[in-house]
Amino acid sequence: MKLSREEAWAEIADRHINLSWSVNRLNASVFKELGQEPRLMTKFDSRVSRPQILKDNGLFLLPETNGSYLVLQADGYCDLKAPTQNKIQDIEAQFPVAFDSLRGAQSEMSHLDRLFLAGIIARVIGVKDPSKVWATIRGRRFAPRFSYELSSLGSFEANRIQYEVDQGYETDNEIILFEAKNTTPKDFLIRQLFFPYKVFSSLSQKKIRSFFFNCNATTGTYSFFEYRFCNSNQYDSIQLCGEQHLRIHFVDQQVPRTLGYWLERVAVVPSQGPWEVPQADDMSKVMDFPLYVARGCTDAGLIAGAFDFAPRQSSYYRRASEQMGLVDDYQLTEMGQNFLNSSTKEREEYIIRALLQQPVVRDAVDNALKHPGHLLCRKDIANSIAQNSHVSGKTVGRRVATVRSWLRWLETTLGELKVGDVVLRLD
Repeated sequence: MKLSREEAWAEIADRHINLSWSVNRLNASVFKELGQEPRLMTKFDSRVSRPQILKDNGLFLLPETNGSYLVLQADGYCDLKAPTQNKIQDIEAQFPVAFDSLRGAQSEMSHLDRLFLAGIIARVIGVKDPSKVWATIRGRRFAPRFSYELSSLGSFEANRIQYEVDQGYETDNEIILFEAKNTTPKDFLIRQLFFPYKVFSSLSQKKIRSFFFNCNATTGTYSFFEYRFCNSNQYDSIQLCGEQHLRIHFVDQQVPRTLGYWLERVAVVPSQGPWEVPQADDMSKVMDFPLYVARGCTDAGLIAGAFDFAPRQSSYYRRASEQMGLVDDYQLTEMGQNFLNSSTKEREEYIIRALLQQPVVRDAVDNALKHPGHLLCRKDIANSIAQNSHVSGKTVGRRVATVRSWLRWLETTLGELKVGDVVLRLD
């Protein structure tokens, strides 16, 4: 039987890594000997995605050649903070023409393509005329030999390693490199910015700028973090030098209809048993779940790696996506396939309907309409969950947080929770 990733890494550490050393080296052959794919066994884009043996010993990996790896006892990651509400700027954007080829596309690169075509990238990098920005770089390449340092461990060399630029742009005097994520991670591997920076610094006299981009497609929020390296030769000299967070309302994608409009048109689906409220607080991940299933993430471990969370959370988001009718276990439903082929507006409308069909959401709305202050109260939601589901104790509080996050998504998507002349608010 093939070993799991955790089991394989425990075996490799036992055989090939001296945990008392700050620097170890591994050849790709050690993974192949255990029937593992080296590329998958060494891809740890966030701290949480590492196997437990690496987490417990403060280790991370960097490629040394195209087939060998450094195992380093240091922190190779950079923290990424979610934007506070007051940092998010609302803007409107419009495409010059209808781009049918981007319809339904939800990859990191397709998001950047939309922003580039709508002139947003030019705005972010400070170029007034979008026609003066050219998209010139994308994909995997092999790097020339270069050396670099880690402050606590000394000097290292990378020789013909493979690196990737999700998207690069060029102006008369700058090259702007983007690492992009379709999720909202808590941190990222510095290598994803540093290695492309090193390569292009040696290839061009233009100024090299490095951005980490991530998007929350559910709320239409796009975050741009610009970093510089205080020492161009030092991996861990990374420093945040600017950030922008934009909630972009594409003119043809706005959802102007009110909560009252949807309540009149969506019937609650009666529960066949106790209410199910999976602990899936991030609706963007629920909506992205079928996307990753379509990409081949067909078990809890692969989903956990895609979303950078613990494997047990995979089941929560799978169940939530099932409740929305998007998947059946780790298989796309017909609705899920249609969902992926839909525009952002159509996806939002689908999730609005799906949420308002959930008894727990509809009950919260009904109670708020009866409340003197029209509040969506924690206490009322907790009582309903305790009476109608199997959960109890502290678990009720966690499920309340989930329902409130769903209601907050509705509020953000609709602009406000308005029914007639009444506006519902979370307490």
